[in-house]
Amino acid sequence: AMNTGFCGNPAEDDDGDGDGDGDGDGDGDCDDDSIIIIIIVFECKSFLDSNGYVALGLDPYPPDLFSETVDWWTEAIDGADTIIHAAWYVEPGKYLDSAENVRCVEGSLRLAEAAARRAVRHFVGIGTCFEYRLPNDHITADSAVGPVTLYAAAKLALFRMLEKRFAESGTTLTW
Repeated sequence: AMNTGFCGNPAEDDDGDGDGDGDGDGDGDCDDDSIIIIIIVFECKSFLDSNGYVALGLDPYPPDLFSETVDWWTEAIDGADTIIHAAWYVEPGKYLDSAENVRCVEGSLRLAEAAARRAVRHFVGIGTCFEYRLPNDHITADSAVGPVTLYAAAKLALFRMLEKRFAESGTTLTW
């Protein structure tokens, strides 16, 4: 796993200095050797392996992120404090209504289950403006949702499922 030096959630600051890292020095970075795993898909071909994926901090590297089992993920994220999940199928011209969105939800739920089993402290997922009713000139977290593509519906459904699952496990979800 990779220690990026990033940490902190001021809303959950446990040492009172307002930086969210819990170490009392006010700098906002993790001085406690926290492990953060970043899972992403790059569209830039120079960063892709033969399957089109790059997963930073995972060893061994998975051949297909969305096909891995809960048990595989549980082992792969052992020791992680934070998971940043930014992987998704986004092939231009195809992703909005592709069935690959369903595979992304299924694989993401397996990763999330592993995170809950491992008591990962923080899970960061990446949403989309397409989850919201469009057109909309000012989107906030409280804006009305209204997905019209499979991509948007899949992202919104995943968010709602993660909200419920992580509320039970104690993992903080940021979307």
